[in-house]
Amino acid sequence: MLARSIFCYISLAKTDESKGPYVFYALGAFACAEPHRYPYYLLKVLGAENTNVGLFYGHLRFNLFMFFYPIGAFCDLMAGVMACDNMIKEGFGVYPLPNKYNVSFNWPFLMYYVVTTIYSFMLPFNYSYLLKQRSKYYATPFPAEEKKVEKKETKKNK
Repeated sequence: MLARSIFCYISLAKTDESKGPYVFYALGAFACAEPHRYPYYLLKVLGAENTNVGLFYGHLRFNLFMFFYPIGAFCDLMAGVMACDNMIKEGFGVYPLPNKYNVSFNWPFLMYYVVTTIYSFMLPFNYSYLLKQRSKYYATPFPAEEKKVEKKETKKNK
């Protein structure tokens, strides 16, 4: 939620879109991937992940991220990096010393160097974690499908 808040309230407001279509692609990736993620987890909490609707959302959840996660993460990062120039020009998030709190803070520096470093290390880690979750999802048999097989077997035995 913090990353989405930073994207919405800082990157969107400060990005110079003439430097690239990163905001458009990031919003597109979020719009395509997120609406399927939360209903799946809601159905899972309600115990309905093995219904036809739950399986449908599960398939969307564990397949769409493969395409949209790298695009969304990269474009989110680039929108933040492109916003740094405007933040520096406007003095947004820059609190130099000396001040009454004796604390210095430089949000554009954090966005440009620290967040970029974190993304470069965490994106492959998160992506591999999601691939492992996907393999677990498809490795376990679905009870809804097992019931169909059991019904067919009982009909054959009669």
